[in-house]
Amino acid sequence: MIWVLNSPSVSLVLMSLAKSRISKYMIPFYRRWFRANDVDSKHGAEAFESLHEYFIREWKEEARPVDATPHAVISPVDGLVKQMGDINHDKIHVKGISYSLQTLLNDEDMEQRYLNGKFIVLYLSPGDYHRIYSPVTAKILSQYGIGGRSFPVNKWGLKYGRSPITSNFRIVTELLDDTGGNIGFVKVGAMWVNTIEITHEGMHLNKGEEVGYFSFGSAVVLLFPLGDTVFPDTIVENRWIRSGEKLALKR
Repeated sequence: MIWVLNSPSVSLVLMSLAKSRISKYMIPFYRRWFRANDVDSKHGAEAFESLHEYFIREWKEEARPVDATPHAVISPVDGLVKQMGDINHDKIHVKGISYSLQTLLNDEDMEQRYLNGKFIVLYLSPGDYHRIYSPVTAKILSQYGIGGRSFPVNKWGLKYGRSPITSNFRIVTELLDDTGGNIGFVKVGAMWVNTIEITHEGMHLNKGEEVGYFSFGSAVVLLFPLGDTVFPDTIVENRWIRSGEKLALKR
């Protein structure tokens, strides 16, 4: 049933509806249903002309300060720490499902750099902010889109879905940070409206600089090479984290 509903035509209809002016009247219902986090939004809910505008709302700059700790990797999004840990050779395990780096990245050379490293998966619910920020100051080594239809990336989708992290449309970015370390930065689209918009131009990013946004609930996967990064004790699974907070430390 999910496969049938999750067709390009359904996605097109939903996106058209979300961008229509009539969808503005759905915003109050959406806020209540998803318990939307918009207290730090630049504008009140009544200011948005469509549901899509509300999806991609921006927050007040002062609401998400960027952690200035030297060598800190910040969270690129507001979201839930869904899974984290060691990469078992070339496999990451998320909610009982094993994913290979090759199927996630579709790049053998890139895969080699993260063997036996570390990973973390951040889940954005439909009620979260959907803007994406750079986790470090870095040079973009490569960036490309892969995947097709998208399936849910919530807890049920991750556990029972068709390997959403490696099946969904996603944009893979590899960064070379200012310490000389690599980071795999994978943005994973959600079911139906799987659009990932890149707003940043150029090949250099400052930590905390906007890189794009999701059009609905989504997920981010970060990959770190072996021996390169440690997670602080404050970062644990099922903890909700804000963009700009310290997520990891580069050694």
